Amino acid sequence: MKRSQYDDENFVAMSQNPEVAALLQGCKHLFSSSPPSYLNDSQAEYVVQTIKHFFDRFIVVQYSVMNTLEDHILSEVKLKVANVEGIYNV
Repeated sequence: MKRSQYDDENFVAMSQNPEVAALLQGCKHLFSSSPPSYLNDSQAEYVVQTIKHFFDRFIVVQYSVMNTLEDHILSEVKLKVANVEGIYNV
């Protein structure tokens, strides 16, 4: 898999988050990042997208929740991921 500038930029951005940086210790780079995948309709009140980042020992799944209404503010947003154990080796 060929790495791109996009992958390197993602690695730098993730390295700046202290919680993610702890996971990345010992990793020199990420192999690849998937293109953004939208999990709901773009006409909804908010849009959820995911990007998967592939490393040699693990995968980081990045979720982004974006508000589409200018007059509303999202606060205390929580994301619940269910049934992961049945699909993947966690």
